[in-house]
Amino acid sequence: MSKKIIIAVVVLVVAISAVYFYMQKTGEQAGTNRAEVLAAPAQSYKWSFVESEPDEQSVPYTTISITTNGNTRAVGKYTGSCHEVEAGQTGILSESADPNEVSRVQCWFAGGGNEIGVFKEGGRVVVKVGELGEGDAENPAFRGNFQAVLEI
Repeated sequence: MSKKIIIAVVVLVVAISAVYFYMQKTGEQAGTNRAEVLAAPAQSYKWSFVESEPDEQSVPYTTISITTNGNTRAVGKYTGSCHEVEAGQTGILSESADPNEVSRVQCWFAGGGNEIGVFKEGGRVVVKVGELGEGDAENPAFRGNFQAVLEI
């Protein structure tokens, strides 16, 4: 009976050791891959805008797409006129920009609009859309409620 216990303990130690070394090796490979990703050149993002004729209430619309690495993807149709906010440019409510936002577009009409931005978050690159509002004497300007609409 004691031989069975010793054999069981040895098998258990070998199994735990194998799992430990497998996890260590997998972690090393993941670290290497992560370093390669971090060392890769930054992606560029090219926004495209197609303006529509205003509707019956005179509201203009702009359809936006984004191109990265030669791949163009539709982002959506937004109220107002849209423009890219270049690095160093001031946009509407630009002082509150998120440091993870690497490229952005702002669409504006009649005191409000949307910001469409490319965000790097946790190893992912996502396009998010948020709300913009100019505020008034009683309410401060607003930039928020960002929701992911696309992963690049």
